Amino acid sequence: MNGLSVYQIKVHRKYTGEDFDEDLRTVLRRSGCKNEKIAFIMDESNVLDSGFLERMNTLLANGEVPGLFEGDEYATLMTQCKEGAQKEGLMLDSHEELYKWFTSQVIRNLHVVFTMNPSSEGLKDRAATSPALFNRCVLNWFGDWSTEALYQVGKEFTSKMDLEKPNYIVPDYMPVVYDKLPQPPSHREAIVNSCVFVHQTLHQVGSVLKSTYKTQN
Repeated sequence: MNGLSVYQIKVHRKYTGEDFDEDLRTVLRRSGCKNEKIAFIMDESNVLDSGFLERMNTLLANGEVPGLFEGDEYATLMTQCKEGAQKEGLMLDSHEELYKWFTSQVIRNLHVVFTMNPSSEGLKDRAATSPALFNRCVLNWFGDWSTEALYQVGKEFTSKMDLEKPNYIVPDYMPVVYDKLPQPPSHREAIVNSCVFVHQTLHQVGSVLKSTYKTQN
């Protein structure tokens, strides 16, 4: 992705704040000590604890998370920073100089992508409790996806699936929602087209239910 390595946390049932801290240490070492440009992608569904957002807010605001590296981990970090700085022709000796260099590297190399789908009230709450998520990030609003975009996403996600049927015959009742669908479509193309149809139909039904019964899916 634009020359950036992508890092995503793998949340599981027993994932804890300690696991999140370890993920943060990994990302910061790579971006701060090894000069690796990283896109750290985090979805709101990964926020299992309010502490996760507090750490991310601090990281975005300062380029560091106080207390994340302590004891032996801090000593190891300083050694890695010294090696990284030397590769750039810098001779830094004090821990203060090394840590300052480390945070500047993190700020330069680490890019945080936080995805969310909050309600208007939820957005206000996030802005109040985690201001750096908004004033240190660029907000990109994604509206409804076009039919072509949905089709291309479906095509990508099914690219490694064995969906080919040489003798496939398209049923007469199959709705065509993608106007650039090859005619006749292959079995794979027909499945992707059908997935788009199902997605759009459910979205339309959800909109009707929301306006009629004031519900939200």
